[in-house]
Amino acid sequence: MYRSSFAAAFSALTLLTGLFLAPSTAWSQRPQCMGGLPPDPPLQGVCFAEEPFIGVVYEAPLAAPEQMVVIFINDQTDDFVRAFPNGNLFVHSPERAGDMTWCPFSFSTFVEKGGREDPPRVPDECVTGTATLQANGYINRLGNFDCPYASHLKGTGLRVGDSVAFEVTSELLLVPTNQRPSGCSIEKNAIKAVPFQ
Repeated sequence: MYRSSFAAAFSALTLLTGLFLAPSTAWSQRPQCMGGLPPDPPLQGVCFAEEPFIGVVYEAPLAAPEQMVVIFINDQTDDFVRAFPNGNLFVHSPERAGDMTWCPFSFSTFVEKGGREDPPRVPDECVTGTATLQANGYINRLGNFDCPYASHLKGTGLRVGDSVAFEVTSELLLVPTNQRPSGCSIEKNAIKAVPFQ
């Protein structure tokens, strides 16, 4: 099963809130979903979610060691979520810039190290800066990424403890396959943070 560690740890609401999506244009021409986040599955056909989404959290369970990156998007123009009767969602966001935090540990460890504060205290090991993110694909009714799904993140920032500059990248690519019981293959699932030379 390709279930990501963060998808197992967080509810569908948290995951959806993590997809930073909001309506943009021509909502009057699109059937709107009723309810909150995540939107209730439409009774027939499809509907589009209007509520704004603000950020995305990734963990890379295949990474060594496990890492996380969080990005909060300000400009949500042309982003959308489409809900299907079976509870699945399709999310779309063109390339967008936002505030980024990368840490060399999981989101749960980030919270344990001080992230429960409001605003959270970012641990010294983490990098803060800016990044761009592009994402398109499906999420199933359990809150897991589904096939096909693709996202790409690239950013730069400074480590909190010593101001060392880092470049941060993240790639997630899931593709349909007949070779796995899940019907989905993880082609890419990685977060990298490299100090500038």
